[in-house]
Order: sequence, then structure tokens, then C-alpha cells
Amino acid sequence: MAPKRDLSAQGRTTESSPNKHKYNELGNIIPRTPTVQEKYGNNSSYILNIEEVILPLEFGDSDLNIIKIMGKYFPQHQYFIPEYPGKDQNYYETILCETRSAQIFHTRNGDELGFTKLLIQKIISIDDWDKSSNPYVARTIYSTSCANKRYNYWDYQKAWERVLLVQNSQMKHSWFIRFKEGCEEIPLWFFSNWWLKAGAIPEILPQEIIKVITQESKKDLKEYPFILMQFCAETGMPWILKWDLNIQRMEFPATLKRNYYARWWDKFAITPVIEGRKFRAKNKKSHVAQLKEDITRELLKARPELTKGELQLQVYETMFKRLEESPKSSSTCRSLDEDMVQCSQIKPSSPIPPYYSIKQDNDSDEGISDFNPTHI
Repeated sequence: MAPKRDLSAQGRTTESSPNKHKYNELGNIIPRTPTVQEKYGNNSSYILNIEEVILPLEFGDSDLNIIKIMGKYFPQHQYFIPEYPGKDQNYYETILCETRSAQIFHTRNGDELGFTKLLIQKIISIDDWDKSSNPYVARTIYSTSCANKRYNYWDYQKAWERVLLVQNSQMKHSWFIRFKEGCEEIPLWFFSNWWLKAGAIPEILPQEIIKVITQESKKDLKEYPFILMQFCAETGMPWILKWDLNIQRMEFPATLKRNYYARWWDKFAITPVIEGRKFRAKNKKSHVAQLKEDITRELLKARPELTKGELQLQVYETMFKRLEESPKSSSTCRSLDEDMVQCSQIKPSSPIPPYYSIKQDNDSDEGISDFNPTHI
């Protein structure tokens, strides 16, 4: 059992690899809850992040197995209950691709889905959705693969959660996820609805990464998970996600649950990230120190009558004002307030690049084994 935590449309592509498992219909899906620690081509293990209740089970359903429960409640080949016909996983995936919010790369073994790569490019805020901030303003889907052609901002929010709900017959499908470096400001609904169950968690991180983040933020990552999301968005640091289904019968009523797991990607080179953050912190500190020295000198010359306390207050007030007015120093200004956590405001200036392939090892049927992150 995995260790438990302490607490096609634009932007999509599919790559096939040698056929190893014949795709099974819904009735032949073999879900499993691991009883031993699994190996997925890397040394790191999956850590249980969160258990999400999908639905309570009626008296007549609590003794059924997962296959029969899925067949009764879920549409064929779907792993959630849609509110309206036509709003399936493909519908939500198309929304993210056509808004250029994400690029999604599926890799298959014949007809079997092996793993998927997700590049998060931006998360649209309500203000950017519509000039009047009206979430019900509808947009049009242009892909011919979707029967439902309209979506609003609430559909867009739901798309981030439901795009992840694909699976293979062995319940071994996994996601390789990362942000595009310099992601735009992240809305809080994305943090609450998506990151807390699908994002990276402190338990999977190398100690070197934890040390860098805590030194920067002076915060405990378990108490302030937003900081880890910000770090991943700024650096493009990836993680691996998987989920499975489980029936909870120990408490009343019995429930069908979805368990989300996170894992570190062992092939990620952490040294450039660590050195880059150290260099950034050093430059930021030097800039602030120099600014403080310059302002102090100016004030002493212009207002020699100031007391020591008055001088210190004037220095900091002037520093904050100048940093806020300087576009180049906006990130430095934000860093002076430890409670203000935002992603850098860099907007993409070029179209989505051409699709690239994802390398897949021969043991891909056991989960993610080899990603090539150089093109995404």
C-alpha cells in the first residue's frame, strides 16, 4: 500500500507504442488497491495525498464490487458522473486545449492508454474571462469531436479537475505534470479545487528542494501549501500523479472514493533549480540592500533633523514606494511581504509550439518510466 500523507484538438497529441495489453470494455476493467509498494521504473514511491468521496452507496450497492458500481453509475468509458450529456472527459480536455490553458500529450500501448503529459500554460481568471467578470458568458468549442459546443467559466473551472479522470484497464495510468515557467497569477479557486488534490506535496520532495523553499519563504510547506504551488509554477518543477478507486465500507454510509497519489520524478535535475534560486535570492538581497543604503544617504542629506526611529521609518516607506513603482523590481517588492504569494506575471507571447513526442520505455505498462521534458 502506498504510504499515506500526514494530514483531437489544439494542444493535444497522442503517441502510440508497442501493443502490450488489449483494451478491455468497462465490464472487464480490473481496478486494484495496492497492498504492496509498487515500482514504476523509478526509486521514488507514490504517497497518498487525499481521498475524495465520489458518491454514497445505497444499501443494495454497498456489497457490489467496483466494476458493478462503475457500470451502474458511470457512463461507459467514463470515470465521473457528468451533470449533462455531452460533458464528458473529452469535452473538458478540449476546453483546456482551445483556451490554450494546457497542452496534453497522451501516450498509448496499442489501444491501451499508458500515461499522459500535462503542461499547464495558464489559468484564466474571472476578470480575464469577461470584461464584466460574468462567469456565465459562454464561449464556443470548435472541435468536431465534441457534441456540446458551449462552455462558460464554471465549465472551465471544472475542466481542470475532470481532464485528469482518464484511466486504463489496469488502473495504472499516471500523469506527468508541470507548469510552464513564469505561469501567470494563479486564481485561488485553482489552488483550492485542483492543487490540493492533484498537486505536488512536501512528502515527495528531496530535502534539498524543501530547504531552498523554506529558506525563501520562512514557512512550513505543510501549513502553507500555496508556497509549493508557487515554486512549481515559477520553476517548472514536475511531479507525477495517479489516482485509483476504492470502496469505503468501514463507516456508514459506505462510499465510493477516489484516492489521489503523488510521486517525485527521479530524473529531474534539481541542481540548476537550486543554484538558480540561490542566485536569484543573492541578487534580490543585494538590490534591496543597495536601495536601502542609497535612500538612507539621501534622507540624511535632505532631512538631517530626523531621529533614528523616524529615519528608519522613512527609509522603509520610501523603499516600498520605489519598488512598487518599478516594473523591474515588482517581484522584489512582493518578496518583502512574506504573506503575499503570487506567480510572476509573464504572459505567453508566442503561439503554442508544434507537438512533440514523449519517449516511452518498454516497461511503460507499469506506469511512467521515461519522460523527455526538453520539448515541453
